[in-house]
Amino acid sequence: SVSVREPVWTLMKMALWPLLLVLVGSASAELEVVNQWNLFDFDIPFGYPTNENYSTSQSPSTGLEVGWDRLFLALPRFMPGAPLTLAFIPRNQPGGYGELSPKLQPYPSWDWHRDASAGQVGGEYNCTGLVSVFRARQDRCNRLWVLDSGVLDSLVNFRVACPPKILIFDLTTDALVRSITMPPEVLRPNTLLTNLALDDQNDDGGQGYGSCDNTYVYMSDTTNPGIVVYDARRDAAWRLGNPAFFPEPDWGT
Repeated sequence: SVSVREPVWTLMKMALWPLLLVLVGSASAELEVVNQWNLFDFDIPFGYPTNENYSTSQSPSTGLEVGWDRLFLALPRFMPGAPLTLAFIPRNQPGGYGELSPKLQPYPSWDWHRDASAGQVGGEYNCTGLVSVFRARQDRCNRLWVLDSGVLDSLVNFRVACPPKILIFDLTTDALVRSITMPPEVLRPNTLLTNLALDDQNDDGGQGYGSCDNTYVYMSDTTNPGIVVYDARRDAAWRLGNPAFFPEPDWGT
């Protein structure tokens, strides 16, 4: 278990349509469109639980992570019925012939998203699957760190279905290698963790060396301004607070 050290909710609406993913050409310094969408489309299998009132316009992306062979997109469940919350597409190369607007594929599989899509998370249900992902980051050891807020329908009724957690996947096998649930002592009522940064203590700035578990993870709490820090090597978490984290620092506590 994680040990703990103690040392008017707002969400900005995101106008991300159309979303353009661009790559800077090193030679010409010109921007080239690699992928683009007006609205995301999903490769949903037959029989998958869906909501008839759901529209793809309700699934904006809040985070993009460029992997070695894939692009990962975080799509928080702002509204009821979103079929998935973390997706990927193959990574196109500049000047290549990949599909410009491919359907999004679930990461790591549809099974990880099914329960939340059906509303069967929290309460009498378990919290092992993906609930609502805001960000994902890849480390130098080819692993994907996924920040799951645990909050469903955050623009409608803000249902805290599960505690926030970090899931670490091996991108070679897409298998889960570690799951960390944030302890209640570092959370506040209606906490919404929306961003994360990885601080690899063994990275020498080049190829890096040693274990990628010697990493600090910094997560921002959007609704209760603060920073939650997780030490992956020591399996310890704590919270930092400062008036500067508030929209109006002079009124922060």
